[in-house]
Amino acid sequence: MCAISTRIQVLNFSNNHFSGQVPKDLANCTFLKHLSFDGNGLSGSLPGTLFQLKNFSELNLQGNRISGPLSNGIGNLSNLFKLDISSNLFSGVLPDIFGSLARLEHFSAMSNSFTGHLPNSLVNSPSLQMLNLNNNSLSGPINLNCSAMKNLVSLGLGSNLFLGPIPDGLSSCRGLKALNLARNNLGGELPINFKNLKSLTQLSLSNTSLSNILSALRILQHCRNLSILGLTRNFHDKQIPNDSLTELQSLISGNITIDEPVSSFQLYAARQGGPSLSYRQISGLRPTLDLSYNILQGPIWPSFGNLKRLHVLNLKENNLSGPIPNNLSGMTYLEKLDLSHNKLSGEIPRALVNLSFLSTFDVSYNQLCGEIPEGSQFDTFPDTSFEGNNGLCSAEYCTCQSEQTLHSPGEKKMTTIGLPFGIGAATGSLPGTLYQLKNLSELNLQGNRISGPLSNGIGNLSNLVKLDISSNLFSGVLPDIFGRLARLEHFSAMSNLFTGPLPNSLVNSPSLQMLYLNNNSLSGPINLNCSAMKNLLSLDLGSNLFLGPIPDGLSSCRGLKVLNLARNNLGGELPNNFKNLKSLTQLSLSNTSLSNILSALRILQHCRNLSILGLTRNFHDEQMPNDENLHFKNLNGLILANCKLRGSIPQWLSSCHKLQLLDLSWNHLGGSVPSWLGKFESLFYLDLSNNSLKGEIPKSLTELPSLISGNITIDEPVSSFQLHTARQGGPILSYRQISSFRPTLDLSYNNLQGPIWPDFWNLKGLHVLNLKENNLSGPIPNNLSGMTGLEKLDLSHNKLSGEIPRSLVNLSFVSTFDVSYNNLCGEIPEEGQFDTFPSASFEGNNGLCHAEYCTCQSEQTPIHSPWEKKRIIIGLPFEIGAATGFVLTVIYCSMSGLSFP
Repeated sequence: MCAISTRIQVLNFSNNHFSGQVPKDLANCTFLKHLSFDGNGLSGSLPGTLFQLKNFSELNLQGNRISGPLSNGIGNLSNLFKLDISSNLFSGVLPDIFGSLARLEHFSAMSNSFTGHLPNSLVNSPSLQMLNLNNNSLSGPINLNCSAMKNLVSLGLGSNLFLGPIPDGLSSCRGLKALNLARNNLGGELPINFKNLKSLTQLSLSNTSLSNILSALRILQHCRNLSILGLTRNFHDKQIPNDSLTELQSLISGNITIDEPVSSFQLYAARQGGPSLSYRQISGLRPTLDLSYNILQGPIWPSFGNLKRLHVLNLKENNLSGPIPNNLSGMTYLEKLDLSHNKLSGEIPRALVNLSFLSTFDVSYNQLCGEIPEGSQFDTFPDTSFEGNNGLCSAEYCTCQSEQTLHSPGEKKMTTIGLPFGIGAATGSLPGTLYQLKNLSELNLQGNRISGPLSNGIGNLSNLVKLDISSNLFSGVLPDIFGRLARLEHFSAMSNLFTGPLPNSLVNSPSLQMLYLNNNSLSGPINLNCSAMKNLLSLDLGSNLFLGPIPDGLSSCRGLKVLNLARNNLGGELPNNFKNLKSLTQLSLSNTSLSNILSALRILQHCRNLSILGLTRNFHDEQMPNDENLHFKNLNGLILANCKLRGSIPQWLSSCHKLQLLDLSWNHLGGSVPSWLGKFESLFYLDLSNNSLKGEIPKSLTELPSLISGNITIDEPVSSFQLHTARQGGPILSYRQISSFRPTLDLSYNNLQGPIWPDFWNLKGLHVLNLKENNLSGPIPNNLSGMTGLEKLDLSHNKLSGEIPRSLVNLSFVSTFDVSYNNLCGEIPEEGQFDTFPSASFEGNNGLCHAEYCTCQSEQTPIHSPWEKKRIIIGLPFEIGAATGFVLTVIYCSMSGLSFP
């Protein structure tokens, strides 16, 4: 490194799929000021020689796999003004060295595994302008000294383990523009002095257990520049809007112009029973009106039809009445319409068949009647979209009775112990009188806002068989009363705020069959006594704070069919006795810091009934096992993503003949894509993105039977845990069943070469084809128009040439299309969906145009000059698109005597 010239000042090695470690001989680069290794696959720890470069002003290591603690040696780099180590595997406490970095303005360490308190020198740094520590496991109080940190502009501490209350002193950081404290256990009320944050433009306090919404809003109204405010999962007051919503101009015209900075925190759109979406900018959100799960009354206004650019209209679970307006067919871009669980009457307007982009439609549990429309998208909606309407039918001669009653009058609003419960409307704590009902066998309070501790009085309900208090605001420790509930078979307390260890009577309950405690803050060891819990079938402890290792005794729960321990800090290896779990069908151990993947797979292959296996975010930097003796013959879904595994796609997977979903994304797998993947009869979701795969796309992938026929038949139970797919720059999606995943082929961010096969047209059932960021060449096949179910097509950042086939206009369901940064030419097709795609979908192709008479030169010179195709700089090859920000490097190298052809 720097052997040609020691006077190099800028080295940019971004996004090159490099592996190995940060080079030790960087010490030779004595004049080096800027070093970028972001977006590679570097691993190991940082070399000590790096800390000898006293001229360093910028160090960017974002998006690698560098591990271990952050060395105190960083403090030697006294000229640093920007340090970005985000999205790595750093762990341990942050070193107390920031007093030595007197010029540091930007420090980002988000998405690592740092623990412990904020170091004193960091919270007193006078130079820092931007501090981003989101998504770690930092703890303790938020003790910033704003009197010292006078230059702080952006602060991200979200998704950690900080404790509250929100410090009053934060209001002294008067220059703050962006503040993210979301997903910490802060509690209490917003300090009144927050009204002094006059510069604040972005604030997220979501999921911080805040109280008193009226006080908070009265305080925040003084922050006059506030443009983005996130308060999700705190207060639970709702305001009922009026029909002026149908006059929103941006949804009528579709001219949505957003002036926003890149948000330092993510915006979340959570959906009950569907994917949780997260975005970094407002502009990433789909145009939406969601008024679901309220107690709204009255009609659906016909003038909703004016909102031609609305994508999502969700009015589910209200008390809306009257007919479904025929005018809704005017919402021509609508993708989702949910009117379920209301009191709507009359027929389903036949005009809704004209909503050609509609992929989700639900009018279940109303008082509708008449014939269900046929044709277009209505032929794709499941029966569940219409159930609960006794007057609806598909028969040609069915008649509509306008006075039809769906529910008995007593079902519309129930009165229990003198307390009226509207759907989803119960708040406060449970009344003591509830515990006098000795004959109660089932109590379901799921999906309300009931708060406070769970009373010991529950133990009086000795005949309880099922208790569901999930998705509420219960807090404190679980009471030790389960020894008195001798008949309890089903207990669900998921998605609350419970803390502390598992009570002794619960982990020794002989009657329990199903135990769901996921998504709380429970801690301590997982100490189930499986000798006592002989009837346990389903156990979900995911997304808590349990500590490892995984107990060997869990293997004695021989009847377990479903086990979720994901997102806990367990560590270590999988116990050998797990091979005894012969009944296990679904297992998620994702993000539990497991090691030794070969041992884990050798153990789990003995679980012969295993159909869903999630191991994401474990086994970092290990070798993908290629043991041909591994057999998972009943496996339907394997999610082994984001493990940074080395090696190749293993041959043993070829024997998993029942595979329907395979996700190996975000690893470092090399070699070619094996042709045997195309022989899986049922495979409909394949994600190999963000690896280092090379060679051609195997033609066999164009012959996947389930994607040709579109007949995806899945025999699976409802999963008690969520399956996750992560996307760079897009939403993070989570689903409860394999069948919820969109049929997908994702080979993006690899090194694949060769053509896009015309035979892809066979895949009429495919919804997503993503070939972005490869080295594919040749024309875009005209035959792709045969993929009639396609919703997303991304061919960007390749070397494709020729014209965009005009036949692609016929892909009427495509909502995302991107061919940017290729060598395409000719006229951009018009009409159909092409009228909706932004100009960014076509940029980076100098030969493309909208003019009527533009011509395509088949021998057209590529957008980049020949010397840009591959260059050797300091002995390292850079492909097209890998030299972002390299201008300064070229200048300095030229000054040092280097030249380029």
